[in-house]
Amino acid sequence: MPKEEERREKVVLRQIPTHNNYNAHNSGKYNVEDYLTKGNTVNSKFAKMEKRQRLKASSLPLAATPPRQQLPNSPQDFYLSDNGDGEEIDDVDALTESLCEEEIEWYCTSIKSEHLTNVDLTLLKKRESKISKSMDTQFEISKSTIIEMMKRYLEKEEKTTNKVANEYKSRMNEHDEQKIGWLKKLQLEFEEYQKETENLLEALEKNYTESLRHRREFDKEIEQILHDQEQEVAQIQEKILDSSQHIRHALAAAAKAIFSYYSEVSQRPNLNKQLHSLFK
Repeated sequence: MPKEEERREKVVLRQIPTHNNYNAHNSGKYNVEDYLTKGNTVNSKFAKMEKRQRLKASSLPLAATPPRQQLPNSPQDFYLSDNGDGEEIDDVDALTESLCEEEIEWYCTSIKSEHLTNVDLTLLKKRESKISKSMDTQFEISKSTIIEMMKRYLEKEEKTTNKVANEYKSRMNEHDEQKIGWLKKLQLEFEEYQKETENLLEALEKNYTESLRHRREFDKEIEQILHDQEQEVAQIQEKILDSSQHIRHALAAAAKAIFSYYSEVSQRPNLNKQLHSLFK
């Protein structure tokens, strides 16, 4: 039973739509019964397979049965089973043909030596009818399980969606006033920032004009100072030239006086000689 329940849960989970097409289910585009269409198609394929087996096995032996592949418990499981590689089987006709061909091939190899009796035929028919009833029963169980699980899933999904939407709406309503307050505060701060920026720009422009005015005044003062210095230097140079000429004239006069004095002294008797004579 646990394996059977696990198998049914797998079938249901594979039939449940994903979250991406949930809105499509709510809008009425899909219906729960639409997911059973493939199962009905598979049921008809099983009926064809059983009919072929009955036609081919009417003259085949029952003593030894071929190594049949284990059939699924329901057409829906058969449709959702995999081919051994982990992938779902989409081509049901190919699988049913392969199953029938394997059994028919085995029966054809055994018909040469054995024959079916009436008892074997009745047992074969009973077995076929039992398998068919079991498959129909399992299919109905799977169908009802899928419908019930789909309804539960859709109800749960709707409740979850409504809960999330209501919670989101309530939280948005709670934060609306706070967001409005933040926006007003941000607007006031932005206006203050604009005023401060304008004041700073005006002060910067004023300082720039004042700095230009001071620079022009400074340049004028520097030019005036340089002009005054040039005039003073010229006056000093003139004074130096005048004083140097005066010094030259004074030196020339002094040289003449000294020369005349030495000439006078040289003409007088030598003082040393006079002193020497006096001592003698």
